[in-house]
Amino acid sequence: MFAYDFHTHILPGIDDGSPDVETSVRMIRALQAQGVEKIVLTPHYYAENESVAEFLKRREESYATLMAAPEASTFPPMLLGAEVRLKQGLSQDPDIAKLCIGDTRLLLLEFPYIKHAPWMMQEVENLTYQLDIVPVLAHIDRFLVWGFMTDKQLAEAMAFEDAIIQINNEVLEERASKKIFKKLLKNGVPFLLGSDTHNMNNRPPNFDKMADFLRKYDYEQPEIE
Repeated sequence: MFAYDFHTHILPGIDDGSPDVETSVRMIRALQAQGVEKIVLTPHYYAENESVAEFLKRREESYATLMAAPEASTFPPMLLGAEVRLKQGLSQDPDIAKLCIGDTRLLLLEFPYIKHAPWMMQEVENLTYQLDIVPVLAHIDRFLVWGFMTDKQLAEAMAFEDAIIQINNEVLEERASKKIFKKLLKNGVPFLLGSDTHNMNNRPPNFDKMADFLRKYDYEQPEIE
């Protein structure tokens, strides 16, 4: 039913997601059982902590470790990317484009967990037009529900036509988020779904709940290639 899980922290030992290969394999198996056909690997990237080159080296090492697992031949197709935290000046680094998903121009972009400010959407626009990136706004509903955005600010972010909205399956757990999600479905706004899975305990793969919810809607995930 689900072409992609667009947002995961499955790569082992690279961020606050999977701590080891064994956990990663269990996460992949769970997503397969829930009907996910392709997985996008999006470990956190924080520009204030390391360069893009340093991150890419760590990501490649983590991916190689995962693909050395005996079960790797039965994994679904996986695309490498990153969940990039937005910061002032991010668009000044042309290497940011190297963090796009696979061979696409799609960049999973996360707003910072601070009060929304005008510079944030300006950076999104700069990334779009200066680096030829298509920003994918990660779990955008969360920033309203958690008090970092106003209704107006959320509406303005979602109205940026050159961006794509990414929704976590956890959207079903909050009344305010669920309301936003239902509006997207009603209005036919395209969006990408992600589990944002970090482990098999408190943040496991969760496409099973989303599958049950979407059965009442005529929904198909957009292709990203």
